[in-house]
Amino acid sequence: MLQENRTGDDVAVDSFFVSSSGRSIYNPSNDLKRLHDKYSLPSVMCGDAQRAFEAAAQNLSEEERNVVAAERIYMRRTSSDPFLALSVLDQLAGKTPQRSSRASSCETRVDEQTAYKTLEQFCPVTLEGPPPKRARRTELCGSEHERHCYDRWRSEQLKLREQHALEHFAGQQPSESKISRWMDKQGWTSNVPQAAVVLKQWKPVASLDLDIDSSFVKKMILSQRWKGLTVRPVPDKGDGVFTKRPFQIGEIVCEYHGELVSHEDGMAIASTSGIRAGHLFFYKNKQHEAMCIDAHEESCQCHPMKFNYGRLIRHSSKRANIRPRLYVLNDRDIILFIATKDILSDEELFYDYGSKRRSFAGKGLELDWM
Repeated sequence: MLQENRTGDDVAVDSFFVSSSGRSIYNPSNDLKRLHDKYSLPSVMCGDAQRAFEAAAQNLSEEERNVVAAERIYMRRTSSDPFLALSVLDQLAGKTPQRSSRASSCETRVDEQTAYKTLEQFCPVTLEGPPPKRARRTELCGSEHERHCYDRWRSEQLKLREQHALEHFAGQQPSESKISRWMDKQGWTSNVPQAAVVLKQWKPVASLDLDIDSSFVKKMILSQRWKGLTVRPVPDKGDGVFTKRPFQIGEIVCEYHGELVSHEDGMAIASTSGIRAGHLFFYKNKQHEAMCIDAHEESCQCHPMKFNYGRLIRHSSKRANIRPRLYVLNDRDIILFIATKDILSDEELFYDYGSKRRSFAGKGLELDWM
C-alpha cells in the first residue's frame, strides 16, 4: 500500500512503499501487482508501455522515430536534435495543444534563438578562423536549426570583419582599392567583406575628443602621405590648399607638420623678415607649456621629400572649414586639421589663425594660441 512510511515513532526516510505491517519494501516492483489488485488499477507493465509507445510512433517519420528511440532507451539525452525530440514526445503524450499560426511562428523563432545561443556559447564568433563544422553544429543546434545557425554565425563574423576594417581606416576616408589591398593582407580565404560595402559604411570619427586609435591615421602621420589635397596659386594671395575629393565633417584632412621648438625660439623666428603668417604654429601642450611648431621651411628633416600642406592653409575666420586639434602620438605633439563641415571637391581649405585673440576659441580642446 502507499502511505507515508512511518513505523511507530520511527520514520524511514529512504523508502516510499511499505507493507501492511508498516515495514519498508525495498523492491517496490515486486509489490506492484498487489497494489493494482487492491485498488482495481489497470495492470500495465513496462513491456506493455513500451509496446504502446512503439505502436503510437509508427506514424512518425524515420527521423522522428530515431530521436524518440534515443530519448527512450535508458532515458539518454543523445538525440541529434533535442528540440525535435521534445516536440515528438509531447505529441505522443498528448501535450501538444492546437495553436495559431502566429504562436507557432513565434515558438519557432524562440527555438532558433536558443539554438544559436548554444552554438555561440561553445563556438564564439571570431575575427579569424572558419565556422564550426557541420557535425559540431548539428550536435549543438540540431539538424532543424543547423543551417540557420550556420548562416547567422557567418553573418556575425562578416559584420565583425567589416567593423575591423572600418576601425583600421577611421579618421580619413580610404579608397576602394586601398581597402581591397588591406583585405588581401588579412589572409581571409572566405567570408571576406566587399571593399565597396566597407567604403559605403565608412564614416569619419566626427568627434574631436577621441584619441588617435586608428592604425591608418598613425601610418599617415608617420609617412606624411596625405591624400586628396593639392596646392595652387590664388590671385594676389599666394598659394592655397585645395581639395581633390570631398571630405566629410569630422574627417581628418592633414597635419600641421614641422620642427617643435620653444615659444621663445618661435618668437625669434617670427621676428625674422620674410616669414609668412601660418608658417609658425603657437600653442600650449598638455602640460600647459607654451610651444611652437616651426614650418617656415618647405620640408622637414624627418620627411625631406614630402610636401607640407598644413603650412600653406590660409586664414579665414568666416570661411573656416577645418580646425586644429592637439593630439599626442609616441610622446610627440601632433596638430591635426579636422573638417568642421562637409567640404566639396575643388574647395579651398581655411582655418582661423586666432592671432588676434588671447587664446584659441576652443578652450576645451586644450589648444591655446599665442
